[in-house]
Amino acid sequence: MTADLAPPRGADPSRFLAAISSLEGRVDALNLTENQGARVRACSLAACALVLRHSTLEPVLQIVCRGRNRLALQGELLGAALLGVRDLLVLRGDPPGVGDHPDALDLLDLDVPDLLRVVCRMEEEGRLLSGGLLESRPRFFPGAVVDPDPARAGEELGRMRAKVEAGARFFQTQPVFDLKAFAEWMQGAGECLGGARLLAGVLVTGNAGMVRRLAAELPGMGAAAAVAERLDRAKDPGKEGVRLAVEAVEGLRGMPGVSGVHLMGGGKTELVERTLEAIGRRKSDGAPGG
Repeated sequence: MTADLAPPRGADPSRFLAAISSLEGRVDALNLTENQGARVRACSLAACALVLRHSTLEPVLQIVCRGRNRLALQGELLGAALLGVRDLLVLRGDPPGVGDHPDALDLLDLDVPDLLRVVCRMEEEGRLLSGGLLESRPRFFPGAVVDPDPARAGEELGRMRAKVEAGARFFQTQPVFDLKAFAEWMQGAGECLGGARLLAGVLVTGNAGMVRRLAAELPGMGAAAAVAERLDRAKDPGKEGVRLAVEAVEGLRGMPGVSGVHLMGGGKTELVERTLEAIGRRKSDGAPGG
């Protein structure tokens, strides 16, 4: 069980630290987002450092290809290793046009498989992309994302295979809204995973507008319309959002090929807390499972 947590959009870490404390003992790792939605926040690496300093939770660094050349990316990987950050989620990154700096350059020096190969070369050979020798080898557990859109299964599963071949050891999916369609998609995805593990994404929100925006921006989100309608009809959208998330988690539990669940709270940590409570991940437990 993992969860997203967005770094602060400012210099005061107090609310961020409170959110870390609220999730301690309830999830196994925290995925610290990197300028999610192409909107400026504190970097994922700094957030990982705060998680390591103030909790026993395992931080997952989001390292984004967009906007950084191979020098910056390799420097960030070594910086993560120096801090003791081992888990990586390698992403392309949201295009600047959807965020708060639409005129920013959309530089892409390395794509996701390229960067995964860099990670593996650092670990296995102790070398940089250039061939230069490192003074010591880092230890990483790299992963990537996958979109479980049945309409794009051929294309997306091909990308998944390429990421596995490049070194991805786990995958995190976009939000799952249609359990039946996802189970069918998993039949093909399971053959592509090899030894990699898969975390199914579950959105936790009471905001119907947010769900509709996701449906408009991301492929394969047609089933999100039914979720938005349930939120619209609910007297308490937050409570209904938690109920929807619990239904998704219970439907994913035990599904072949699914190793765990990743909760996406859209910045609403309290709804993630309520979902964890509802599925038995109470703060007093602190045990894997869920």
